Amino acid sequence: MSLRIDLGGLLEAQASRRGERPFVKMVGDENWITYAEFNERANRVAHGLAAIGIRRNDYVCIVLRNCIEYLVFSYALKKIAAVEVSINTEFRGVGLIRLLNLTGAKLVVTESVFIDTLGDIQTNLIDIKRLLFVDGAETLGTPLERFERLTLDDVWSNQTSNPARNVHDTDIAQIQFTSGTTGLSKGLMSPHRHAIRKAEGVADYCGINENDCSYTPWTLFHSGAAHHEVLTVLLTGGRVAIRSRFSASRFWDDIRSVGATWFMIVGSVEAILCTPEPKESDRDNPVRVVFGCPYPVARREFEERFGLKTVDCYGLEDCGYVSSTRPGDGDYTTQGKPRDIYELRIGDESDALLPVGQAGEILIRPREPGVILKGYFGQPEVTSEAFRNGCVSYRRLWACG
Repeated sequence: MSLRIDLGGLLEAQASRRGERPFVKMVGDENWITYAEFNERANRVAHGLAAIGIRRNDYVCIVLRNCIEYLVFSYALKKIAAVEVSINTEFRGVGLIRLLNLTGAKLVVTESVFIDTLGDIQTNLIDIKRLLFVDGAETLGTPLERFERLTLDDVWSNQTSNPARNVHDTDIAQIQFTSGTTGLSKGLMSPHRHAIRKAEGVADYCGINENDCSYTPWTLFHSGAAHHEVLTVLLTGGRVAIRSRFSASRFWDDIRSVGATWFMIVGSVEAILCTPEPKESDRDNPVRVVFGCPYPVARREFEERFGLKTVDCYGLEDCGYVSSTRPGDGDYTTQGKPRDIYELRIGDESDALLPVGQAGEILIRPREPGVILKGYFGQPEVTSEAFRNGCVSYRRLWACG
């Protein structure tokens, strides 16, 4: 596929082509939001953000649980070439202070459930001047005297046209943070093309098309939901139903209620879904393919139990996923073959290539610009350590956190 388009442009193209087709809804909502309706909402907010001074390359932090407003603001920012800073909603205290201060963002888009969380750290936030509450700021009682408080109405413009864009698909669209399992979370500078190549891969390997429906209860601040699911749906013209958070007891009922034909999974969730004793109704679902990694329960058993096919991929946030199996290929012993947008080699500690059969580091070299991160925001020394000799080393990426 290999599109050359920015994310705002992709939304506009799909709204023009598929305007009245259903695009997205929250699980439990009666009606779907069409492509045209969603694009109009993003346009209104894009014009509204521009009116309050948000400009090209400005950073805007989003601290929201899963909701339609998250996606609206995410795409509104991309339409005006501003940069979304995706914040993990589980962060508190010094960890949250660090992320909110890192980019020098002056605006945080949030909701009232986080007012105490933000109030507790307000004296430590250096650059932030305004908090925009998507669920209304006028009802909030906790003092936040350091900030100007805005509501959705303050950026809900009467202008519904697509804003003029000056965006290249290799520009940075988003700052996403690593999990911080081996060190401080790093801010991945993710280009538009990086996100789109991930979605193109999911669509290709899983065979996703406009007739498919995805279901995601995963957090929108992470690329699993944002890129591998929502963006794949936007790319292919299908539908996506979003739950506010994962619920094991509601998972398959949700799948059936929205008619989901595919979803993404991570290993821990696969184990949770396989915990109850098998029952005859397990195969009573519309899903045909599951995209994910790793599978702690044998993939063949998972497929047989739930009557579906699996795709197993290998990669991580910094590069996207670099290899994948295909549904029904019978390959249960590897994580597939490398995607053609990457060159993969096995090297030693100095990046010299090693012979077949000898263990070493996985070295990844993109075959085109913009398909992996541009670096780690504000951490040039960490970027230099991970990117060396024109390659990215997985071991060095993990060592850097």
